[in-house]
Amino acid sequence: MSEFKIFNEDNSFKMKFALDSTISELKQVISEKFRINNINNFFVFLEKSGFIDINPSSLNSPLSSLNSSLSKLTQPYNLFCLDITNPQGYKTFCTNKLLDENELDQTGIKIKENDLILCLPCSKYCHNIYIDKLPYQELITDKKFKCQCNQCKFDLLNLNDVNFGSNSKDDYIKKIVTLINSQKEEINKFKKEQEMIELKNKILQRDFEFEYIIGLLKPRLECYKNPELQQKIKEIIPQRAEGSTSEQYVKALLKWFKKDYFSWCNKPKCPKCGQNDKNLKVISYVSKPNESELKYLAYKTEVYLCNQCQVEIRFPRCNNPIILLETKTGRCSEWSNLFGAILYTCGFKVRLINNFEDHVWNEFYNEEEQRWVHLDSCEEAYDTPLVYEQGWGRVMTFILGMSDDGLVEVTPRYVKDWKIISERRSEKMEIKLSTILEDVNNEMMKGVSPEEKINIENRRKNEIKIFEEKIKKDLMGNMGENSDKIKEDEKIGRQSGSLEWRKNRGEC
Repeated sequence: MSEFKIFNEDNSFKMKFALDSTISELKQVISEKFRINNINNFFVFLEKSGFIDINPSSLNSPLSSLNSSLSKLTQPYNLFCLDITNPQGYKTFCTNKLLDENELDQTGIKIKENDLILCLPCSKYCHNIYIDKLPYQELITDKKFKCQCNQCKFDLLNLNDVNFGSNSKDDYIKKIVTLINSQKEEINKFKKEQEMIELKNKILQRDFEFEYIIGLLKPRLECYKNPELQQKIKEIIPQRAEGSTSEQYVKALLKWFKKDYFSWCNKPKCPKCGQNDKNLKVISYVSKPNESELKYLAYKTEVYLCNQCQVEIRFPRCNNPIILLETKTGRCSEWSNLFGAILYTCGFKVRLINNFEDHVWNEFYNEEEQRWVHLDSCEEAYDTPLVYEQGWGRVMTFILGMSDDGLVEVTPRYVKDWKIISERRSEKMEIKLSTILEDVNNEMMKGVSPEEKINIENRRKNEIKIFEEKIKKDLMGNMGENSDKIKEDEKIGRQSGSLEWRKNRGEC
């Protein structure tokens, strides 16, 4: 049995409880003693430990769960009640008295002028600051602190001598309890909004290297026309089943490519010991390609050192997919490059898609459905364009696609709400991209037959119409029945790559 001394606004009483009694049973006794109708109408906190019932799930916990806190106290243990049904008064104690440093997360107020952090009671009684008059960013909820009040009116020596006082401001105690108990979600939401504002400002100052990315996509597309590459691809790919639709065949290719042919490369394997992630140390991610690597249009080379064998391993990032038929491994760049070549060889119109937030994938034109369809061979994903934003948590800004039809911006297909995207894009960015698109497409259309130009124009007009309707709907806030719905497959995190790598990128 353990003895507790329990205080309310006007009285106190002592009672012994068995440590296997639950917090709910203790509160029931208190409610009867103080004639409080409902145990949910008041909260209790333990001297030097704070609220013990702020989380509803803790009500069924035994008092023995407080052992670590009780061990720091002497009996009788002091419990204080906050009656939230009484707007005229409540007990208030400085957290410097109630809570030990590094013991519990606390809620306080940051005073900017002299860089002090105050507990909520001191903020009101010692400094006349009310939480309902402050923006959330001035509340401290995720760090441990000792109240730093420099004009404290509370007795910090003996709890029994504390003047309980009264609170003249209605609902103040409710605000504190609600803040600690339920408004943490709102505070986190506010913090997230602040992070997004900071992110938006960073993006607005960023120089998007459109020309550099286009310079990577163009040679890949040119390589697809190589007869030698096409012949090698035809020798390895599954044959199209008679009567199968484009969707069925492309899905079969995705499955074969992911399950049976290509592999993911976190780090290249050491040719001597066969190890990769465990033993390899990064020397450089952006070394200059050597002559043999340049033959396959390598635009950079990663260099590693095997700690066990002391062997240098090079991982060239090549634009020519013919070498990938030999290595059969890579990351998203290699996956999308070779799979694009496979689709091209199969007679599909294929796009290489580049997201400027560090990922690439493909699209193909489904003639039967008369539309461009999203594909990600790394994930064996078919027509799940929102997965990067909704599942991976990726921030989208600009997404470009290149095919024989030309260079296009396809960002609207990959975002849920265009209004959010438009806030991240400056007029300067838009003008720059528009000029580049026009110049690149004019160059790419040279030598294209008039008939094919008409087909390309018709495909593009249909796509632009879809994008314009989406943008208009998003900007008008029309989120009704016809709004884009998130598929279950678009809610999952990234699957390709090691777990550690995905966690570091925030894509799980």
